[in-house]
Amino acid sequence: MISIIVAIAKNWVIGINNTIPWNIPQDRLWFKKHTLHKTIIMGRNTYESIGYALPYRHSIVLTNTMKNIYSNRLSIVNTVQEVLSLLNNDYEYLVIGGAQIYKLFFKYTNRLYITYIDLLVYGNIFFPIFNLKNWDPIYTKYKCCNKVNLCFKILEKK
Repeated sequence: MISIIVAIAKNWVIGINNTIPWNIPQDRLWFKKHTLHKTIIMGRNTYESIGYALPYRHSIVLTNTMKNIYSNRLSIVNTVQEVLSLLNNDYEYLVIGGAQIYKLFFKYTNRLYITYIDLLVYGNIFFPIFNLKNWDPIYTKYKCCNKVNLCFKILEKK
C-alpha cells in the first residue's frame, strides 16, 4: 500500500527552497512514528535536503540525475515504474516528498497522513490540491505546539 505523509500550512505550502518553513517537534514525532521501520519514497531534492538515508527506514529516491543504486538502506531509481517494481503490496510505503513526487504518486495512494498547520507561511513548494470528497477520515487529533494549532489526520481513499 502506498501512503503519503505531509505537513501542510493553511495556504498549501509545504516548503521553501527545499527546506521546511517551520520547526514543530510534534510534527516531527508524527512523521517518525509513521515512517519508522518502513520504506520511504522521495525525490532527489528531498533526499539532498535531509542529507542522508534516515535511520531505521529504507529510502527509495526517485531521480533522473543519479545512477541506480540498490542497498539495504538506500535505493536510487530513475522511473516511477522502477519504484513500483520494488514494492510489495503486503507492506505500507510512505511518500515523503517533494511536490513533484507527491503528484507522481497521488494516483497510487490509498492513505494520507496529514499534519494541517494553522499558519500562513511564505513558500514556493505546494502540496497538490485534491478533492476531500474522495477520502474518508479515519483519525483526527488536535494539538497545540509552540503556540501553533495542529490537526493530525489520517484519510483513506474511498
